[in-house]
Amino acid sequence: MVKEGVKSRFSEEERLRFWTEMEARAEKIREPDGDPHLIARVGGANFAIDATGSLGVLPWVEPTPLPFLPRHLRGVTFLRGRIISVTSLAALLGMERNTPPNYYVLVRSGELETALEVDSVEAVIPIDLNRVDGAEGIWRGARIGLVTGQAPERVPPIYMLDIERCLTQRAAAENLLEG
Repeated sequence: MVKEGVKSRFSEEERLRFWTEMEARAEKIREPDGDPHLIARVGGANFAIDATGSLGVLPWVEPTPLPFLPRHLRGVTFLRGRIISVTSLAALLGMERNTPPNYYVLVRSGELETALEVDSVEAVIPIDLNRVDGAEGIWRGARIGLVTGQAPERVPPIYMLDIERCLTQRAAAENLLEG
């Protein structure tokens, strides 16, 4: 049900303006006790993504599959006027997924870019990277640095993702998960 006076569809220009404003707000809330991180939920677990590496959140649409891709690469989709690769964060981390994702979190590291499939986006919160606990033994992907730690004093736990490694070591992750 749509409330009267509330838009249900937004133009690409309106979305870009909104996310530009959100990025500016995230930069302003950078507090001494931490850097802003976007909290995304995947398969019942919360993961922190550095907000400075996030390009926005968009509704999920079924990606176009391509042949001969590793299990975690779901294909491509057309977002913001460009064709973007789609990465299943659940498959990359070796998690089972029972339902389709609801959102894409667009992330970039250097020249690499992908749309991560996530169930929900919970919040943007500051996390002190100097106080992050180790991730060894928590996630299989921690051995190659995909999950770098656990945010301190958070219930439920929030696991820290290294987006650069998620983008650059996808093939290594696939080999780890199959082995």
